[in-house]
Amino acid sequence: MKTLRYILLLSVISILSMSHSMAQEEIDLNGGANILRSGHIDETYHLVSSGIYEKTGKYAPNDHVVIINGGVNSHCNHVQYWNDCSLVYQYFTNIEGIPASNITVLMADGLDTGKETLIRRDSSKYAPVSMPDDVLIEVDGDLRYYTINAPTDLDGDGKPDIDKAATWTDVQNTFDSLATVKDIDKLWIFVTDHGSKMPNEICLWSPLSSYNINPYDMQRLLDNITYKHTNIFLTQCFGGGFLKVLKGENRTIITSTSASRSSWSYNGQFNIFFEKFFDALSGTRYNGEEVEDGEFIDANRDNKVSLEEAFIYAKDHDKYSELYYRQYSPDTFEAPQFYSSESDFIYCRYDLEGRIDVRYDKRSNIEMEAMYDVIGRSALENCNVVFRSGKYIHLRDGFRTKNANFRTEFISCEDSIDNVGDINKIEQIVTNLNEQLEDEGEAWNIELFPIPTEGILNVRFNEEGDNLITIVDMRGVIAYEGKTSSKEVQIDLSDRPTGIYVVHITNDKGVYTKYIIVK
Repeated sequence: MKTLRYILLLSVISILSMSHSMAQEEIDLNGGANILRSGHIDETYHLVSSGIYEKTGKYAPNDHVVIINGGVNSHCNHVQYWNDCSLVYQYFTNIEGIPASNITVLMADGLDTGKETLIRRDSSKYAPVSMPDDVLIEVDGDLRYYTINAPTDLDGDGKPDIDKAATWTDVQNTFDSLATVKDIDKLWIFVTDHGSKMPNEICLWSPLSSYNINPYDMQRLLDNITYKHTNIFLTQCFGGGFLKVLKGENRTIITSTSASRSSWSYNGQFNIFFEKFFDALSGTRYNGEEVEDGEFIDANRDNKVSLEEAFIYAKDHDKYSELYYRQYSPDTFEAPQFYSSESDFIYCRYDLEGRIDVRYDKRSNIEMEAMYDVIGRSALENCNVVFRSGKYIHLRDGFRTKNANFRTEFISCEDSIDNVGDINKIEQIVTNLNEQLEDEGEAWNIELFPIPTEGILNVRFNEEGDNLITIVDMRGVIAYEGKTSSKEVQIDLSDRPTGIYVVHITNDKGVYTKYIIVK
């Protein structure tokens, strides 16, 4: 059915008034929309309401935002794009505290009064669906289109938020204006749109623009602007094709899929990957529900969600990124991309979940791997254990090993434009531990507190004697080493990176070992 619809859609597109360059491109108009569905459309076409996010009180007067929705034309400009723009507009104003005057929205035909947003598409051989008077119903060949004039108010405050049309001229003028602004802290760019594969381009509003944005255009536009950092979010199909060109200093780039794959919507409401992404960043879903597993999202427990943590959450909750789709429905499999000059994390193993929470009590060999974080919470005895991760290995309360050969490995890899293969390199790190890691502190008359610690670790000995304290990180690097005969020692680890450390205390009884977390 999808193939048939795709063929029908391409036949319609071929007779539309489109630029000669667009006619040569492979534009995924079906994959990026996914709103071909039966049933009655509710009167409320735009599912995003005002007041999604409560204001945080944050104020970022030196941040600037550009939101782009090209949409191609009225028969391809899906309602999900308006919802995407409304969602992120409210995020930037209420969560990030960016003034509305610093946000430029380039959407479809701009402030024109024409009906440019598609709310439904079906076969013309069936009777039309009953619609309110403001819906324009058009028949073109074998398809019927239902379009409306989308509101220019994105946040429900009664003021228009759309500034310009999504044309090449308006895009250039917007970035030229930003080039004159001094002291830009963060430049945020959000694109929701159709994308082309050959060549990679962001599609603009075809009735008014004969040119689209390719990666080199975007690079030139950014070269003229001075900023401390830019965050670029690309939802369009084949968006990963922009990464190779745009990678550089002071940049974070996140795409909902790779250079060769389509991007999908959430029941025609939102781009599914970025809806989950902003869920994680804000802690609130578009319908006002609190996001579950908030603590699970915050991998390093610093009480805030970073862009890379939000990326992992979105990847793990985007159903089209699941291994099932890669194996059994490759045409719909997404491969989100992440790059940041501020992070050493590279996402390159699409066959892995981002985070795995290990909760079991087994007596056998165990091997678990995740592309971002493996969390261990169990008691393991008499077994070989390997935890393999791309960034973090966290051992939470309840993790114990006894007579276990425990090893951790950190995955290191360089990503290609669309690498759905194996990693290029595995760096084996850390320890073979055969010590009994049950918490025998009481038997040893040793106390360590607080755990987790924000930097200061107290070690209390309830018996007199000489003790050698050695603290190593999960790579085996010594973070602290010292001898003491005192009954209490205070150790400052505040200059050390957050993560898991192993404390070894050696005295005439033997070696006492305990994991701690520095956060």
